Amino acid sequence: TRVEAAVMGSVLAAVSPAVVVPRMVQLMESGRGTDKSIPQMILAGASCDDIFVIVLFTTFLHTAQGGSANAADFLSIPASIVLGVALGALVGWLLSRFFETAYARAHCIRNSMKVIIVLGVSLLLVAAEGWLEGIVPVSGLLVLVGAAVDIRYMAGVGLAAVGMIFSALIFRAVGVCLCLVRTPLTAKERLYCVFAYLPKATVQAAIGSVPLAAGLPCGSIVLSVAVLGIVITAPLGAFLMDTSAPKLLSKAEE
Repeated sequence: TRVEAAVMGSVLAAVSPAVVVPRMVQLMESGRGTDKSIPQMILAGASCDDIFVIVLFTTFLHTAQGGSANAADFLSIPASIVLGVALGALVGWLLSRFFETAYARAHCIRNSMKVIIVLGVSLLLVAAEGWLEGIVPVSGLLVLVGAAVDIRYMAGVGLAAVGMIFSALIFRAVGVCLCLVRTPLTAKERLYCVFAYLPKATVQAAIGSVPLAAGLPCGSIVLSVAVLGIVITAPLGAFLMDTSAPKLLSKAEE
């Protein structure tokens, strides 16, 4: 049905922060593209893209299960983005102040303990999103992803699924180019932005199995396409970004 097709589209749409974020950090450290804030722009856009897609996926999944969607569900998307960013910034600032205060008072916190604290706070934010559901739209952090990916589901998909994935990549590339109209970016820099929005992995690993677990008839094919999308686009996007950065992005002067 159309709703099930929308569920599959929302699963396949998101960009992978696990692939994009480390490479944008490397670009910022090396100074490539920073004169026009290209890495920062890609990071911000990818983050908003993921939040937008997850909210849409939740809405379409609810509709596919017999529920209904209204205008308020879609109006909550920008609100959840703003509140999610604000909540993340606040929690990040509080954690940094906590670690700095502990260090200033000669209380050494081991790196392993810091990881445990950050992970615990992340889980708390995810739980807070559920507590506030129906009251305030907030996007929590996406953690513990990839546990539901089963590589065996790829055996059930055919060339049609591969064609659909590449068709989605073409539409994504056109969308990125349209978003960059009337910007000072050169053709090479715009091409790099297209490459940066190709990889899919993290979000697909997290939500690809949800329709199957929810008992939707399209669950198996959605999971199959999600896994196949990860296998195809994650290495492709990473390769294109790594090899094209020195050629497409200029290095900022000291």
